[in-house]
Amino acid sequence: MNIAAPTGLTESQETERLALLALTKWLDADTPPALQAIVRLAATLTGCSASVVHLVDAHRLYALARHGISSRHATRESSWCNQAITQTEPLCMSAPEGQPWRFYIGFPILVEGHALATFCVLNRDERQLTDAQKQTLKDLALIVQAQLAEQVEKRRVRREAARVRMASLAGSDWLWETNPDGHLQWVSASLRQHTGLDPVAEMGMRAKDIYTPAAADSGASWQRYVQARQRREPFSQALAERDTPRGRMVVSISGSPVFRKDGVFMGYRGASRNVTRQLQLEEEAHRQDALLREATETFHAGVMISAPDGRILLANKHWLASAGLSSIEGAPSWPDLLRQLIKAGHYPEASGQEDDFYDLRIKQHHEDRARVIRLRDRMILARDQMLSNGNILHFATDVTQAHNESLVVEEQQLAVMASEARLKAVLDALPDLWFLIDEQGRYRDGHRNHPMMLKPFDELKGQRFGTFVSKELAEREWDAITRAHATGQAQRLEYSLTMPDGITRQFEGRMAPMPEGRTLFLTRDMTDIRALERDVRTLQQVLQADLSLGLLVSDARSPGHPVLYATPGGQALLGQGSGQLEGRPLLDVLQ
Repeated sequence: MNIAAPTGLTESQETERLALLALTKWLDADTPPALQAIVRLAATLTGCSASVVHLVDAHRLYALARHGISSRHATRESSWCNQAITQTEPLCMSAPEGQPWRFYIGFPILVEGHALATFCVLNRDERQLTDAQKQTLKDLALIVQAQLAEQVEKRRVRREAARVRMASLAGSDWLWETNPDGHLQWVSASLRQHTGLDPVAEMGMRAKDIYTPAAADSGASWQRYVQARQRREPFSQALAERDTPRGRMVVSISGSPVFRKDGVFMGYRGASRNVTRQLQLEEEAHRQDALLREATETFHAGVMISAPDGRILLANKHWLASAGLSSIEGAPSWPDLLRQLIKAGHYPEASGQEDDFYDLRIKQHHEDRARVIRLRDRMILARDQMLSNGNILHFATDVTQAHNESLVVEEQQLAVMASEARLKAVLDALPDLWFLIDEQGRYRDGHRNHPMMLKPFDELKGQRFGTFVSKELAEREWDAITRAHATGQAQRLEYSLTMPDGITRQFEGRMAPMPEGRTLFLTRDMTDIRALERDVRTLQQVLQADLSLGLLVSDARSPGHPVLYATPGGQALLGQGSGQLEGRPLLDVLQ
């Protein structure tokens, strides 16, 4: 809230004045008896109608002590008191006839240079004060000023004491004081809250009557406490145990000696807190840490944890061995160690790009994946991960053997892929239609373009073998595939199939078993061959009716028209047997 400063005061001066006034805690407070006596005395000695001590707030006057005035509140604006606080001398004012108050004399009450109040005397008629009366009022004003200054100091001391107490309790559960002999002479009320013990019951007792050395540190801190008390020196975090209504507790005790200005020892002041739960948690943390260290040693991998500043906090024997260290004691930080390893040539991949490799390796925890890195003659699978507390977990597994084996497997896979590519090229070169059926009975590979295809291969791929033929033919094909894998031998199957042009053609299919449950299916169009066989059989039947006829049958569609058949009459006529004639060019035979 903006505060309008009265004439003669700057805004900052008014702000400081109001802050000091608020510190008194006297605004709207009951009247202090001493001040009430002063205003009553002032009115009596001057013979005036009223006397008042006004606290001058931001917008009002508050009558902290009053005599002859009924109201405790008045408006500050345009008041004589608002003018008086800007003066260094008493303000004497008079008003014309008809005003409620015709005479006023007010003294500014200064505390630390700020006018917090006025001490004034008022009369309903005009009045002249003698010099003696004015001096008496001035003396009374000094008393009022002393009262107000004492209140400010008292409140300031209390506030500071409260701050110290709160600050002390922030790091402790209760406070205490002893006399020079070590007997407790004061314990804060918070003892009951934290232990269930009555602070009053502790009075007059000494530490040795209450506590026993704590087993948590084998009594070491207690011995330091005893020695510090003997030398009258400060001590801190002495651990001791005691019984309470809430069970056995471990208490941390800290204290400082108190001396008078003349150097006389007055006792100790200190603070204590219940650390039972804290020690239990620390013990559990130590146990978990020990288990973690034991567990990391069982890994057949390197494990290291580094702090945000790079310090190596934990490392198992495998990681130490890979880094060339015997222990983490005295070891360089992880960034320094990494630079040393790079400089020594232990990372062959870093050669010629040392800075780039360092940045990549030191920032690997930003990557959500492992990275294979060559360390000397070994291949390491390294992964770094940032933990929730900012530490970084470094995990390194020796995968040299697996890496070498993977290279062999990769070469074998390349060889297999090359072999499969060659096989596919051969199959594509054959006039036959072929398909590769996987272990689940689905089209996996095959001819992409072939006149005998019922569907484009892209529509067949992934579909079950036999999907686009009749149910009867599909069952025959699957029976043949089953026999092929059961016997390890290729199976032959003849079948008829109506093609997209509506013509039914004859096919011969062969199912050959392959590794991993796969099957190679080859099929060829036998329609023309079967027709030729029928024609030959018909011709044989005709010719055999008169074997004495000299006839030769040749293939007019093949180059040279090779002889296919010769009747006995033809053989006798030419003087050659069937074995000598069949397959020879017709013209050669006739010549």
